[in-house]
Amino acid sequence: MLDNAKRKAALLLHRFLQYWTTRAVKEQPRIDPTVYVMPNAYVSAEVAVGRYSYIRGGAQLESGSVGAFCSIAPDVLIGGDEHPLDAVSTHPFWYSPGGLTVPTGPGEDGGASLWSQPKPAPIIGNDVWIGAGAKVMRGAVIEDGAVIGAGAIVTGHIPAYAIAVGIPAKVVRYRFEPAQCERLRQTRWWEWPEAKIRENRRLFGDADAFLSGFEDEQRSSEESGRETGRLNGIRKGAAL
Repeated sequence: MLDNAKRKAALLLHRFLQYWTTRAVKEQPRIDPTVYVMPNAYVSAEVAVGRYSYIRGGAQLESGSVGAFCSIAPDVLIGGDEHPLDAVSTHPFWYSPGGLTVPTGPGEDGGASLWSQPKPAPIIGNDVWIGAGAKVMRGAVIEDGAVIGAGAIVTGHIPAYAIAVGIPAKVVRYRFEPAQCERLRQTRWWEWPEAKIRENRRLFGDADAFLSGFEDEQRSSEESGRETGRLNGIRKGAAL
């Protein structure tokens, strides 16, 4: 009797390890090569992470997308699965393909899940800082530049450059004045080439200086474009 139980346990363990080893090879999270994932952090195959973001130890990213230059603190949970509240049982044995064999694995007969997540995976913008122990639930949207306080639970929409705390997370203030927030978003600096970011790195400590430099550059570029168009028009007219 004991030998049979041991053999069954060994078979289940083998099946479990085989499934997750195969999945790890076939399914990899879409992580930019510049992203730093610290030891003991977990990023599932259902997650995309933009360049230069970092993920501290103990964080679990189960689903969703994370933009560029995001700071994910220790023990953050992003996009964890929900469970059905109106079913007889909330346990995944009845809806997971694995059934009682391996609740999160393929099981003996495979097949599709009998229940699907009712909310979409969370979306996290660029330059977002999520504090230690915070949770970002499915269906949440956090826009560019927002800050989520430690221990907060985000269930809905957090606007750009907002600071949100509490359970559920609520906006307590914004990092900048509304007009300045919009101007910063329009720079889309997180999409700049690396060389340009390095060149302007010292300006990031002063929003006014940063915006002034960016907008001066934009005006200069527009004037140069208009002058080039004017000269091309003259050349074209002279050639007729």
